[in-house]
Amino acid sequence: MKTLADAEGRVAVACGVTPIEYAVEIPGFGVRTRVLESGSGPTLLLLPDVATAASVWLPLMARLTGHRVLAVDLPGFGQAEPTDYRTVSYLRGFAVGFVHGLLDAMSLDAVAIGGNGVGGLWALWTAADRAECVRAIALLGAPACTAGTSVLTPRKLSGWPMTGRRNGGQDRWARLGQSPDRLPDGWAELTDAVAAQPGFDTAFRTLSRATHAGGGYGATDLGRLTQPVCLLLGERDPLARLDTLGTIADVISGPAIHAGGAGHLPWLDNAPAAAEVLRAFLAETDSAPAHGRSADRAAKAWPVPAPRSATTGSGAPVTATPDKDGG
Repeated sequence: MKTLADAEGRVAVACGVTPIEYAVEIPGFGVRTRVLESGSGPTLLLLPDVATAASVWLPLMARLTGHRVLAVDLPGFGQAEPTDYRTVSYLRGFAVGFVHGLLDAMSLDAVAIGGNGVGGLWALWTAADRAECVRAIALLGAPACTAGTSVLTPRKLSGWPMTGRRNGGQDRWARLGQSPDRLPDGWAELTDAVAAQPGFDTAFRTLSRATHAGGGYGATDLGRLTQPVCLLLGERDPLARLDTLGTIADVISGPAIHAGGAGHLPWLDNAPAAAEVLRAFLAETDSAPAHGRSADRAAKAWPVPAPRSATTGSGAPVTATPDKDGG
């Protein structure tokens, strides 16, 4: 089996990005984690879901020009220190402390945060509890336990237990609604390498349970946020109910976009389109953060992307277009 560094290197080459990698000690928090950095400009911090690592963002990082993009390993995953979440008495406080501590350790003020799954929930918690640290929030895929969504568990991903089931996992990604033919070269090896890291099974199992038991984040909570929020939700995302898009679209101040043909990680199905959506949202929030919903920010539909080209290895770029009801 390839090491995590080898597997991440192959995917980075396939995606056309060369991130800088470094470790960050979070003072007073007792956690050491790893950050991947690319680009320059206003800072965007990316938080992955449970069971993935910072490198899950590589296909999107390759497309996000004009921003300094920081992708971080959550505690227990990737190259972060192993973490058993049964030792965490208050998950929300732990999550907010981790994100705030990371920003403080890197001498960052208010940043935009993008999150997938548990990462999306941690972004929302941080925006609510440490509002001064968060300028805008991009929910890329269903945020865990938010407005009726669920959380990724070992059983949902590839059966129980995880140990002994590491085989590259095209079926695992299919369970998340992803199209295997659109995954970057080397993705199977990267999936296995992430799952082979010390403490992965414990962190996956215990963080999933802690998140499920933590109370989540409701639509009312979303409506109270002062920061602009956008949502890019794949139509095949198994963690979201059918009414999730409308529920969240009714209360957030940014766009809610339905990603046709996409799964829980919509940038894996079409990185150019996902980057276009994110760049447009960040361009607005970088200059003038929005407060309150306006009539021109109704939910939009994202057309089904073309299959990956056998010669280019990339999805055909598409743009977000209004649905038949307008927006």
